[in-house]
Amino acid sequence: MNTNRKILIDKYFGRPVVILFNLLARLLGFLLKRNHHLTENTRCICICKFVGMGSIIQSTPLISTLKNNYPASKIVYLTSENNRALIGKIKPIDCAIYIDDSGLWPT
Repeated sequence: MNTNRKILIDKYFGRPVVILFNLLARLLGFLLKRNHHLTENTRCICICKFVGMGSIIQSTPLISTLKNNYPASKIVYLTSENNRALIGKIKPIDCAIYIDDSGLWPT
């Protein structure tokens, strides 16, 4: 799947889904009186970035800051298989999950 198609899918499908889930999480958090603020005992932080190696490089200071502010937490990076070599060079990342985004259905 080419980059332009991924961007279109993200724009017209991904954004509405994220907005819907965000509203749902806020509503359920309000109804169940859950606190969604980060605390000192945060166990896992997941960063998702799929397209653009430059954006991944630019996220390096964010990753370092998160690791400094939450040293006990595990930093997980979710990205596409194409970014495996780059993610392996970023030291503060504890774990990486790679997805095959070559098509809508895996072959």
